[in-house]
Amino acid sequence: MSERGDDSSREVQRLRRDVERLTVEASETRRLAAMADRDGADLRARFHSQRGLLNALRATQAEHGKVLLEHGAALGGLTLQVSALDTKVDTLDTKVSALDTKVDTLDTKVDTLDTKADTLDTKADTLDTKVDTLDTKADGLSGILAEHSGILAEILRRLPDPTGG
Repeated sequence: MSERGDDSSREVQRLRRDVERLTVEASETRRLAAMADRDGADLRARFHSQRGLLNALRATQAEHGKVLLEHGAALGGLTLQVSALDTKVDTLDTKVSALDTKVDTLDTKVDTLDTKADTLDTKADTLDTKVDTLDTKADGLSGILAEHSGILAEILRRLPDPTGG
């Protein structure tokens, strides 16, 4: 019977260590989720700002194209040079469009990170529930241990003294 009590005590101690470990893991998971959320918000803000800058650059480039065309008409003899510059502006527009596509891709990745952060939140909630369940089981084991300790003490009290005293 004493061996069973020691087993129960060891099991309770093991469960307590498990609960402590799971509590630390849940805390770390929440911390990582918060960091991922902050990182995602920071990236969205940066991408929004970059998109505004790229749009301003596109508008400026379009204005430059118009000015170059006006100069080309006024200077007539520089038509080939203006044409070459116009091609370069088109290339820049293509590059800006490619950057817009990359920004959209990054927005999608940020959305994916948000989803993963939500998943981490859900997992943290699940861990909290499991920790609560372990706490309940540990409380139940403590009650059983207390109950059996009283029974064991009563049995030992009723046994005859082996020394004959």
